[in-house]
Amino acid sequence: MELDLKVDGFEEVRKNVRALPAALFPDVKAIFKSYALQLQGAMVLATKGEQLKSRSGALSKNWVPEIGGFNLKTLFAQVSNGLPYVAIHQFGGTIEAKRSKYLTIPLKAMKTASGVVKMTIGQAIAARKTFFKKSKAGNLILFENRPKTDGGKARRPVPLFVLKKSVVVPKRLMFFETAERLALTVVEKLARLISRVQ
Repeated sequence: MELDLKVDGFEEVRKNVRALPAALFPDVKAIFKSYALQLQGAMVLATKGEQLKSRSGALSKNWVPEIGGFNLKTLFAQVSNGLPYVAIHQFGGTIEAKRSKYLTIPLKAMKTASGVVKMTIGQAIAARKTFFKKSKAGNLILFENRPKTDGGKARRPVPLFVLKKSVVVPKRLMFFETAERLALTVVEKLARLISRVQ
C-alpha cells in the first residue's frame, strides 16, 4: 500500500524542507524516523487487538518501517506490510470461495483459546461423527454428534464449521487515517525546524 499524505500544510512544508541547508539532513531524518516508528507501533497495536482477532500474529509482525534517501530532496519514510490480505482489512470487500464451492469458517469448538484452528473441515469429518444441517439463515453448518452422558441422556450436537459462498469483510484497519493523523506532528516539527533557520 502506498500513502499519499493529505495533511494541511504538508506540501508547503515539504518544499521548505528541500530548501534547508544540507547540514540539517540528520535533524530532518530523525523526524522522519520517529514518524515511521510511531506509525509502525500504532499498526502493530491495531492488528493485535480483538478487532482483527489476531491468531498467528503474522499481520502484526509484518509492519516494516523504512527510512531512506541521501539528501533532503530524496529523503523518505514509509511503513509497509507485504502480506497479501492486508488490503482487504484496509479497504474492506467480499471474499468468495474459489478453490471449492464454499469457504469453510471454523466456529468456537474448532479454535483454541487464542483463535488458532485445530483442524481442517476434512480432518474433522474424518475424525469425528459429523453431519451437515442448514441454519435458519440458510447457511450450511457442520455439526459433531456427541456421545450420550453416563446417564444415557442425549447431548446437543456441537457446531464445528459454517460453510458460506462468500463473506463480507468490513473496512477496519485504518492505516491511511492513522498515517495522516500522525503526520500532523511531523508537519509541526518540520515547521519549527524551518522557522529556526529562516
